[in-house]
Amino acid sequence: AFLKPDIQVIDRGGDFYECVPAGCSKATAIDMVLNQLKIHKNDAYVFGDSSNDLACFRYAENTVLMGKHDAILEQYATFMTKTVEEDGIEYAMKNLGLL
Repeated sequence: AFLKPDIQVIDRGGDFYECVPAGCSKATAIDMVLNQLKIHKNDAYVFGDSSNDLACFRYAENTVLMGKHDAILEQYATFMTKTVEEDGIEYAMKNLGLL
């Protein structure tokens, strides 16, 4: 509580926490990059596996959920791929027509 209002604490489970500046998230970073590069949001793809990806999964339209993942992301996923060890990123990119 003493970190508020400057820091947002993200509970990643298992007594693991991530601290980020308040008002900043992966979603705000994605939005800034897309605006800077003049890329439409519907042309961007987000890959994630952890609860710290929740903000970008809520923001993005194309969300790829890795095979091993936190269940909290499932309702936002538009595609589920294999695990990292099974080359899930390549598998998703091929199946989504990105390669």
